[in-house]
Amino acid sequence: MNRTERKQIIDQYKQQKVSMGIYQLRNRENGKLFIESVNNLKSRELTLRMMLDDGRHPNRLLQDDWRKYGSGVFAYSVLEEVEVEPDVSPTDKKRQLDEMKALWLDEKKPFDEAGYNKRP
Repeated sequence: MNRTERKQIIDQYKQQKVSMGIYQLRNRENGKLFIESVNNLKSRELTLRMMLDDGRHPNRLLQDDWRKYGSGVFAYSVLEEVEVEPDVSPTDKKRQLDEMKALWLDEKKPFDEAGYNKRP
């Protein structure tokens, strides 16, 4: 790959729209949910699965069930997606994600026997 091609690929990457939002991971075996927010939804599913496959996910309950049931019983889905505006501060993005997540946690209630999230 020459410099011009490399520059074009980098420019295309930089121009891609980034979206943040809320996703869930559902255990189809027992129905438990894990709900989380993320700054970049595009790469999250792959990163999440890699962390769980490697045994590095910080949520021990989720990690234990991943080992117990296997990756095949877990379904990833996006609950809410918002395009990231370039002029929004990181603090405002975090606040927006926290508000979105709180609404989804309130609606789905993935706590105790119903899920992997800790109560707020």
